[in-house]
Amino acid sequence: MIEKVFAVVLAIIAVGSLTEATPLETLLALFLLFIHILVRCYETNFTQVFSKKATMNLIQYLNCYVYYFGVVVLLICRGEGFVTGTSLTHLSIDGFSWRLVICCALFVFASYHQFNSHRILVNLRRDKQGRVATEGHFVASGGYFEWVSSPHMFFECLIYVSLFGIIWRNSSWWAVLALVAVNQLTMAYETHLWYRKNFTKYPAKRKALIPFIF
Repeated sequence: MIEKVFAVVLAIIAVGSLTEATPLETLLALFLLFIHILVRCYETNFTQVFSKKATMNLIQYLNCYVYYFGVVVLLICRGEGFVTGTSLTHLSIDGFSWRLVICCALFVFASYHQFNSHRILVNLRRDKQGRVATEGHFVASGGYFEWVSSPHMFFECLIYVSLFGIIWRNSSWWAVLALVAVNQLTMAYETHLWYRKNFTKYPAKRKALIPFIF
């Protein structure tokens, strides 16, 4: 709940200084967000192993649909030429700068390692033949799990940081970045405490979300 309140406050502040992203920045961010959603959809339906006893609150379930619809709207509503009242600007590849290259590279890096972190978690519940062997909880190892309890959440933050780097002129995206950061930080910290409580030999050097820091 606290992350939602925090995001609303940031959104109100952002409205006071509405700025627009270029058409190239908006389209690039939309494309990368589409890739991110596509990967998450694939993982949810074909790779992850969910407990049969696990349930989700209906409001939380519906909130996911509203969220992903909302972030797309926020991307478009502050893009030049996408909505009535904004300046008409021709799409040009000349605007593709080193900033966009670095942000795209960060997106690919974070997406790959998030997918790999999810794969490590999934393999804890599958046998060598890929069949589901258990629905229990275990301590993951390998990859960035050696440094943090929830590397997939850490890379989720980096993915949104990379998108923000592309459309930093879109003032509405401050609220999205704040929501994701606070939400992932909260969940990672709670997950970290759960692991330390339920596994007496849990590695002491592991942090909750950010390697060596938090």
